[in-house]
Amino acid sequence: MTQGVGARFEQNLLQQVASLVLSRYPLPSDSPFVNQFFNLLFGSRQKPGPLFEFVTRLCWQTDQSVMAHRFHLVESFTMDDRLKTVRVPTLALAGDRDLLVSPRSLQDLGEGIAQARLVVLPSCGHLAFVTHPQRVAEEVKRFLLSK
Repeated sequence: MTQGVGARFEQNLLQQVASLVLSRYPLPSDSPFVNQFFNLLFGSRQKPGPLFEFVTRLCWQTDQSVMAHRFHLVESFTMDDRLKTVRVPTLALAGDRDLLVSPRSLQDLGEGIAQARLVVLPSCGHLAFVTHPQRVAEEVKRFLLSK
């Protein structure tokens, strides 16, 4: 099972800005302004509260230089040549508001894996497993029962 993953990393303007900012500008982890950008991962504006605080705190536990390094590693990520080697049933989930996985990349993932089932989760962003855990669990259960 995958969630929030496509066949390749596609760099759009958002990813370019994030890469530049993470690698060149020190960011304060306690800045409400900076932390509002995490709403992009949620797929919609989140109310202040425990879930938003949990995600931002968890993300900022990773040093910014490590985040920048990981971001640079994923910039050249592609599974295009390896998808046909996957020989097991695969569930691929992505939110319809996921800014990191394009519909095309998700479709290519599904077409490249012989036994793939694609599910687009409505009103979900990249962090669907956090914001909509019941929906993700239901899809996993449905997938497992169909096998």
